Amino acid sequence: MLVLLHSYVVYPMLARLICRGQRRRITAQPGASLDAGDGRVWPAISVLVPAFNEADVIAGKIENLMGLDYPADRIEILIFDDGSSDRTVAVAEQAISGVHDGVTVEPAIRLIRGMQRRGKASAVNSLAGEARYDLWLLTDANVIMDRQALKHLAGQLEDPKVGAVTGPVVLVDSGESFQQGEILYYQIERSIQVAESLMGSVMGVDGGMYLVRRESVPPLPHDTILDDFTVSMAVMRQGQRIVYCKQAYATECGTVSARQEFRRRVRIAAGAVQLVGRGWLPKVSQPWLWFEFVSHKLIRWMSPVLLISAALALFGLGVFSGSTEHSGYRWAAVFGAAVSVLALAVSLLPVLQRSALGSVVHYLVLSQVAIGVGLIKGIFHMQPPQWEKADRVMERSQ
Repeated sequence: MLVLLHSYVVYPMLARLICRGQRRRITAQPGASLDAGDGRVWPAISVLVPAFNEADVIAGKIENLMGLDYPADRIEILIFDDGSSDRTVAVAEQAISGVHDGVTVEPAIRLIRGMQRRGKASAVNSLAGEARYDLWLLTDANVIMDRQALKHLAGQLEDPKVGAVTGPVVLVDSGESFQQGEILYYQIERSIQVAESLMGSVMGVDGGMYLVRRESVPPLPHDTILDDFTVSMAVMRQGQRIVYCKQAYATECGTVSARQEFRRRVRIAAGAVQLVGRGWLPKVSQPWLWFEFVSHKLIRWMSPVLLISAALALFGLGVFSGSTEHSGYRWAAVFGAAVSVLALAVSLLPVLQRSALGSVVHYLVLSQVAIGVGLIKGIFHMQPPQWEKADRVMERSQ
């Protein structure tokens, strides 16, 4: 239990203390430095958008990318359709033709069609092979970026020690019962990411939006499940930093059903098993990265195992401690059982999920069960690399 407390309580508190103690900026200078008319030469960027069954959002994504406040001649937009079974291709082609309208315009935009569904890692590899420039913006089709987000991201890579930069992808409340818990979770995550950026390197980019150097990205095995975290580990293993730029923000609608959030969490846990099994870990010569990795990622991935172990230990001590001197173990076991039953009741009864506390409890229970299932699927290689598109609504960033 102390290990879990370290990951879920002590480490976030340490992160908050660091955030309060260090007020220096970690982003490009705002204001005039981001003005397109100041004579600054912005780096050329290839925007890479993997898409699968995104007919409902792809037109909005194209419009969003075309409207970014970035020099049009310094950007190209590549969209890869991973064998969609809906109208993604038709909608994208219509949106692109509407942008061009018979004339050559910038930024250049191109749709690449995959003949069959292979998964996101293969889609990223295909996009990488088509990219002309040495900086890549990886962004999901359902993520809407702020107009100046790309400039804020690009400003960070002026530092040669920075290999990748990410920013906050803010969830828009979809009204689902667990949504308050999901939003709270990501608020805590963002505070940790800010602190990690100040300490050295963020432990992983947000896969919905990040900018990375071409030379930092290895070819991804076609069956890779967590492509974004694999890229993150590749960057850090090369001795480069991943920084968090809080001014470079975007929005994304939260998951609209508990089932979809469950599947997403299962996928993450299975991908974590795959990543660890393949040795995508910090190097022995990177002790601080190991501390961040264990505190922020590994313990959380192992949390269902640790919780079950703690519960069994409490139960055993409560049952087999006969003397009155050890009656505290029995009370601890009773208390643990009561908390578990209450949490399970909240997860099963929608009426108990309407409060903020109930929403948080529901999300925590859902996450732990999903992680447990994901660990099993990862160990037995039961998780396919293809990702399932969540039903999310496109929202325009304000």
